[in-house]
Amino acid sequence: METRFNRTTIGFLIAGLIIGFLVGYAGVSKNDSNDAGGNKAFVDDMLGETAGTKPDDSLLSADIKGIVSADAYALSVDNQAAGNTALVSHIELPTTAWVAITEDVNGGLGYILGAQRLPAGVHANITVQLLRATVPVNPYHAVIYADDGDGIFDFKSDTLVTTDAGDILMSNFATVN
Repeated sequence: METRFNRTTIGFLIAGLIIGFLVGYAGVSKNDSNDAGGNKAFVDDMLGETAGTKPDDSLLSADIKGIVSADAYALSVDNQAAGNTALVSHIELPTTAWVAITEDVNGGLGYILGAQRLPAGVHANITVQLLRATVPVNPYHAVIYADDGDGIFDFKSDTLVTTDAGDILMSNFATVN
């Protein structure tokens, strides 16, 4: 009797694992194909690996060195070693916002490599984790996105901070060897 109980239990366990696997697989497949949900779509959008997420080459920037500011926002990033993080030297925010690190495409914004959410206030030496590492001797940009209130970074719905002249508020930096 004990052997039959173990076989029945094992049979139910295997059936449960198979059903769980199939349900989990169906959920992951749904998120992979749904642009509005799932981490894969979010990461692909940030890295520009999905159709329609190529950076807008028409975006122009104020080419200002040191601290750049607009309204109550200020931002400064120094040249730094390449790696999996970027260091933002100084940032001032009137409300909760995101500082994002982007690649450079002909002097403008390229793909977003990483973003860090910060509360209102003055911050120094903020480390931003990157989804893809920077490489030596390349230009990059730090920009600010005003959070839309949901606490989730989304470059499509969060507002890119601009200067009074309409230029993107950005701090340019380069990676060194």
